[in-house]
Amino acid sequence: MHWRWPCRLLVFMLAPITIHAEDGSAAWLRYAPVSNVQDYQDLPSRVLVLGNSPIERSAASELERGLSGMLERRFVVRYSSHASGRYGAIVLATMRHDDTGFVASGGAALTSREAYRIRFQRHGAATKLVITGATPAAQLYGVFHLLVEIAAQRPIPIDEHRSPAAAVRWTDEWDNLDGSIERGYAGQSIFFAGGRVRQDLTRAGAFARLLASVGING
Repeated sequence: MHWRWPCRLLVFMLAPITIHAEDGSAAWLRYAPVSNVQDYQDLPSRVLVLGNSPIERSAASELERGLSGMLERRFVVRYSSHASGRYGAIVLATMRHDDTGFVASGGAALTSREAYRIRFQRHGAATKLVITGATPAAQLYGVFHLLVEIAAQRPIPIDEHRSPAAAVRWTDEWDNLDGSIERGYAGQSIFFAGGRVRQDLTRAGAFARLLASVGING
């Protein structure tokens, strides 16, 4: 009978602990805290977006979500038509913002529609990390690249330009309109059911996010 006391004590000690099990759906976009947070302490907490298209909003949301999770501090997104040189910020821009005079330097190097550039700029006392995409989609790829570097606990690029080697990068889906999948081994289609597109495309959206994070565009 003496075993009951230590067992009860153990249960009491473990009771306040809440375990959040991962189901794997986040895949490589879990954005778990990194161990070298101090290496990114100079990264501004203000995200300034010089556009307002759906893809640019998605890029800003992804950056806020990823940085806040990995660096364990709050990042705030702001939208503006121009970037002031007075404050430090992470700036998301596309080539069409060249007339602001802020992202013009080096912007001509973005000759491909999906090319992007990540670089540090200093305007007076303000430090800015600028992610410039030739298009909003390229900007999104640049955001994911930055998040990958931090997740891998690597230094933030000082000046890095990337352009895809292949214009078309796609996945081959074998989904049927009735919801079945040719050679499918993991359940029904996340796109179709009963001969039409599913009303709830939440899972399809999560799948598209994973594809975009690795540069799939078709």
